[in-house]
Amino acid sequence: MERRNLTQVYLLTSILILSLLIRLFLADAQVIIDAMFATMSTPVIYTMSYYMREARRAEGGDFVKRKKPSLSRMVTYEIAAMVASYMTGFIVFYSLSGVADYYTYTIAYLLSQTLRAVVHCIIRAYEALGVDPGHPLLMLLGAVAAAALHLLIIYPFFL
Repeated sequence: MERRNLTQVYLLTSILILSLLIRLFLADAQVIIDAMFATMSTPVIYTMSYYMREARRAEGGDFVKRKKPSLSRMVTYEIAAMVASYMTGFIVFYSLSGVADYYTYTIAYLLSQTLRAVVHCIIRAYEALGVDPGHPLLMLLGAVAAAALHLLIIYPFFL
């Protein structure tokens, strides 16, 4: 499976497991769970992937040797990706839940971004070990580890 798709599957599985852990260990769970699923909605994923793709697109034309994108271009597009996906996700969150809680959505958005980074590291670690990161048991193990780590991060905010 392509790494981008594999990352999305890991991320969704991690959010599902994290949602289960939040339901088990936190009292008011529904709002944060709604916010986390809004960060994984199709409009948010599309917005993020569009800007990420544009950031990495090489500059140059048909008759010019393509070069690596400049650092300033990549940083600008990365910031645009974060801002646009945050706003899109908040619109999805507010329209689905009816709650305009910026604090909870911001925490959920930051969690989804750190979860994305952790999942990426887990996939790379599996590849470095020479195992198939697409194996369902390894995916479940990595998703549980990432979700448990993020439960420890979120727990003090919602006591």
